[in-house]
Amino acid sequence: MTSLNSSDSGESLAAKVAELRAKFDSIDPTIDRDAWAFAAFRLGTALAETAGSIGALGEPIRLLREALRVFSEGRAPVEHGRVATVLGTCLRRTGDVYGALTTMEAASRLLKGRVPDAEYAAAESNLATVLMESGDSHSALDHADVAVEMLSKVANPSDTERRALIAAYFNRGLIRQSLGGDAKSVLSDFNAVLDLSLGDDAVMQRGMAHHAVGVFHKAAQDYTSALSELSLAADLLSPKTFPMQHAICRFNAGITYEALGTVADLRKALRELSVALSIFDQRLHADQRRLAMNARTRVVEALISACPGMTISDHQIRMLSDSDSEGQFGQLRELFGGLEPLPRDVRSGAILDLMDSLVEVPEYKQLMHVVLRVLMEFPDAMLSDAMSALVAALDEHPNKLERSRDLDDVVHTVLHGPQRVRVRDMLEFFGWERP
Repeated sequence: MTSLNSSDSGESLAAKVAELRAKFDSIDPTIDRDAWAFAAFRLGTALAETAGSIGALGEPIRLLREALRVFSEGRAPVEHGRVATVLGTCLRRTGDVYGALTTMEAASRLLKGRVPDAEYAAAESNLATVLMESGDSHSALDHADVAVEMLSKVANPSDTERRALIAAYFNRGLIRQSLGGDAKSVLSDFNAVLDLSLGDDAVMQRGMAHHAVGVFHKAAQDYTSALSELSLAADLLSPKTFPMQHAICRFNAGITYEALGTVADLRKALRELSVALSIFDQRLHADQRRLAMNARTRVVEALISACPGMTISDHQIRMLSDSDSEGQFGQLRELFGGLEPLPRDVRSGAILDLMDSLVEVPEYKQLMHVVLRVLMEFPDAMLSDAMSALVAALDEHPNKLERSRDLDDVVHTVLHGPQRVRVRDMLEFFGWERP
């Protein structure tokens, strides 16, 4: 079976797919139908592995079904089973759980006793996952146990076999978790995932394993360990690659900080929950968004109660002041990133609140260094809103002249060439008088 390494560059992946497509196109199915079907299988597998969206799975599914018709169960059971394994994975990704289940059941049945144990075990692990998703977690656990047992016995496993064992432990951990299994068994599976992982492989499984371990630590009220694991999970499950999983990690970190209850921790909870809310889509993740919104409301009420007179923006700026420069940069990038998609009037109001708080703190000048660096990453509309809000905030400050001098110095230090000119022009357009 063709397997494309996820660490390969986009260009090499594209070249591999182009090579397989040329091979497929060069074969006349009326002359050599088996060779044509095998080429369809290889191309379909490659396209499936590189598909970035559900819509991109249409062609690989069609090719794999063509190959399946040629490699019938009776004439070519092993080939049929191998093609069915990949097809089942594609169908699962499209949400066709029933189609995936029947296809993977056939694959497992046909491969049993006909292929190396590691290959059959991988098919069992895939079947276990689909059974769990179909609601039959007890049967899923039986197949997951087979997969882990067989793969664990492979002597001197190859990288492919090691990754298959990682997937098997990960799947069994999820299944045990869905059945309400004891924490020790579930953690044993997820820790095995982490122990077996090397370098940058199995990123999704590693991230989800850290997340699961973090959730268990939170349930045991070991909040320090929980936050450590959830932070590792969020780093691995990046918002660009795994947005939904990243948001769930941030939500769980938020409610963990909330449980700690200090003002500093409540501020961190506010940050985590705000990030989660900026990712959860009301149309797709209504339940998750509702939970995150409820948690954020609780945190806001707790902060208001603990610190009368302080606004949410005051808390956000205070948290920035208490962080190092790297932490400030990351927090501001997330803060402005969460505001960017909001309606213009809502976004402008939120930025004005933020700038009102920013000009009041002793760390104003140092924070403005970071603010300007971050804003350079955003479109002009965001920069314009921020400069307008900053000028309005400075106009109301009793030490306007001193703060304006600080701002002028920061603009000169942080920005160069056209960026410096553009920001000064914006500030002056909104009424700022350069000292």
